[in-house]
Amino acid sequence: MEAERSSSSVHAMIKEAAKKPMCRDRISSLPDSLLLVILSMLPTIDAVKTSIVSKRWRNLWTQLPHLDLQFSPESFTQNPHHVRKARQKFLEFVSGCLILRNPDPLQRFRLSFNFYERAKHSAMVGVWFRSALERHVKELILDVARGGESGFYRHRDMYSLPTSLYRYELLTSLSLCYCEIKLPTNPLGWRLLRSLTLSLTTLSDDLLERIFLECSSLETLILKECDGKSARTVAAPNLKHLTVDDLWYSLKLSAPNLVTLTVYGSVSRVTHSLKDLVSLVRATIILRDAGRGYYNSMERVADNPLHRLLMDVHHAQVLTWCNCCTVLLALQEIRRLQSPFMRSEKLVLKVTLRRWENPGIYNLLRRSPELETLVLQINAPGACHGPKFNEEFKRFSKPFLSIYPEPNSSELSCLEHHLKNFEIEDFTGLLSDDSLSGKRYLKFQERVLGLIRFILIKALVLEKFTIRMARMRKFEEMSVSNHRRLETIRKILSFPKASHARIAFHTDGM
Repeated sequence: MEAERSSSSVHAMIKEAAKKPMCRDRISSLPDSLLLVILSMLPTIDAVKTSIVSKRWRNLWTQLPHLDLQFSPESFTQNPHHVRKARQKFLEFVSGCLILRNPDPLQRFRLSFNFYERAKHSAMVGVWFRSALERHVKELILDVARGGESGFYRHRDMYSLPTSLYRYELLTSLSLCYCEIKLPTNPLGWRLLRSLTLSLTTLSDDLLERIFLECSSLETLILKECDGKSARTVAAPNLKHLTVDDLWYSLKLSAPNLVTLTVYGSVSRVTHSLKDLVSLVRATIILRDAGRGYYNSMERVADNPLHRLLMDVHHAQVLTWCNCCTVLLALQEIRRLQSPFMRSEKLVLKVTLRRWENPGIYNLLRRSPELETLVLQINAPGACHGPKFNEEFKRFSKPFLSIYPEPNSSELSCLEHHLKNFEIEDFTGLLSDDSLSGKRYLKFQERVLGLIRFILIKALVLEKFTIRMARMRKFEEMSVSNHRRLETIRKILSFPKASHARIAFHTDGM
């Protein structure tokens, strides 16, 4: 009887549910404005594909405020050998998009493809540019770099910008890659331009001078892999954010309102000169090594271009430096050269903690009397390419490093009066089994723990010490890594402390 009653109740529920109207598709019930926001997050080719969903979706993509047109052979052909046919289909697709897209204003237009046939492609890109400008586009991104080319490129293959772009007055953001820039004699129309990115192009003092002079709203400048020759310092009175990435051009700027500075590239190319950085708040310098011999001219340490750059940014409130910078400071310590006092409140060091770097770190602490937060991002010596030295350098510096004493507390006023937060990130060398082993691991661990012990003993007002250990990458490393984690934690907890600092461990993956 109970089975019959339960069966009848189930049938009754089914009948009741059948009488109710079916639930509508939640996506289809969304307003067009919200659907356009979702489609704007997709590449334009994927957004166009939604036109086959239903009648409502057929013309929805034509109202997109952004057109993101990036060439990908996989999207236009299934045969990897038919790249030319895929490129032709892409060009037809771009033309079709601009023809079918409604004439409403366009917020952003992005075009990225390989610029192979200069005569044919120049004419087509010019037509596309005019179509975008007619729709009052505000953000323009053009990348026509040939695949695989970087650093060295053929100037005759660059795309020459149309004159109409120089007169256009509605641009707020412009990004150009592999484009030839020839400014007209008439004044530029980029009075609203706030962000400019130039990649794989040729720079000159005259070009930058006119840009800074006539683009009064320009606040952000990004320069990537550009070449050229510089002779004089260019004034950039309104520039606030500058990123320099692997330039073959010696940038010389006077930027009194610059707030953030980021420098990437090879240490041998860092010949930039930045003056009047009175408003600088954040400075990041991450460099690759130049190769053997760069650090061997000991008598010219004070005239080193990298040293001059560090002098230019020494007063920034937040500094992020790589191991090349700490090695240079170590050389200054060896030569007993005076480094500038730094006004930094936070210092981030990307180091490998080899013996060449310790004098530089101590020298940096000595010259940072107001330091409140110290962050060490530690990598194993084999995990990154650090400075290389020849045998002459090693013979010269080995006696100094063997007797180099730890600085006295009186020399490190930041540890006595200001340092409140000490953080260590990326404990790769202490966790990975394949990066270091045996004696190398023990020596590396000794240097890391020695620096930690030094800070804990000397820091009188330290409030928090945080260690973030790296995530394990291989399952078979778990037992070894966990053993090293526990061993490291026990040793650190056994260190004496000069303050009542709270020690916090973040051990992802345990």
